[in-house]
Amino acid sequence: MLSNIHKGIVSLLTLLFVSSATPSAFAQGNIFEGGASNANRSYTFYVLFLDYMSNENSNVIELGIDLKFATEGQVYQVGAMIGNITRAFSYIGPSMLTFFREQANAKGETIRVPMVSADLGKSGTKLVVVVRRQDGRLNAKAMDIDRSNFRDGNVRVVNFSSQEIMSKVGDNSARLSAMQSHDYPVTGKHKKFLVRLAIAAFDGEESYIIENRRFAVRKNGRKLIVLHHSPNKPEKVIYTSFSLPEQSIVSNYSDEEVKDLDKSTLQGVSSYGNPNE
Repeated sequence: MLSNIHKGIVSLLTLLFVSSATPSAFAQGNIFEGGASNANRSYTFYVLFLDYMSNENSNVIELGIDLKFATEGQVYQVGAMIGNITRAFSYIGPSMLTFFREQANAKGETIRVPMVSADLGKSGTKLVVVVRRQDGRLNAKAMDIDRSNFRDGNVRVVNFSSQEIMSKVGDNSARLSAMQSHDYPVTGKHKKFLVRLAIAAFDGEESYIIENRRFAVRKNGRKLIVLHHSPNKPEKVIYTSFSLPEQSIVSNYSDEEVKDLDKSTLQGVSSYGNPNE
């Protein structure tokens, strides 16, 4: 006989798979921006850094990555912790944003060495996902999270993994293929309220639960949940979530190097490092 816990898991997975199968529940299309332009555009961006490089032969524990970018004649440093979302930065320039590191050449001159670039697309607010692959190479893509298409009073779930995802926020559910997203409208009587959050994944052989709990949201706020493969266990999917702040003027200043960052200032809440992942 199945235990109550086992029955609950089976019931939840069944609910997610069945309720997500209706045509109206299928998600939006490709989540990434495209169409590079050399014309100057104005952006606000955040960075999410995911690191899948194997460090089995190294005694060094990587905490994150230091990225530099240039805007309006100034250079700023972004300190991106693994599995967390940075604070907001402002950028004015061509849509192709290039991150670089600075180093001295043979003549002792400071030069910029490109690390990775991301096409930000049209002006607005973006989440730049930077991925360090197992071979050490960097890739970057930008998602549009501007208020013009990610409206107040919504929770957006983004599937940045290769696995099929079933998600339920409140009373609404959706099935998300790889690189798809879905917006869930949420309402409540109070300034801050709780809604049901349930997420499951299918790895090609079996389904497993990622999350099943009550989830805090703010009235007329916007919350982003990004599902991605675990840096510790790439075969499993975890998530990073954060609330988008009210839009305001972003003042640029450089972060400390990653090794010196205060983790309490991080913008995102991640399931990375969860002992149950």
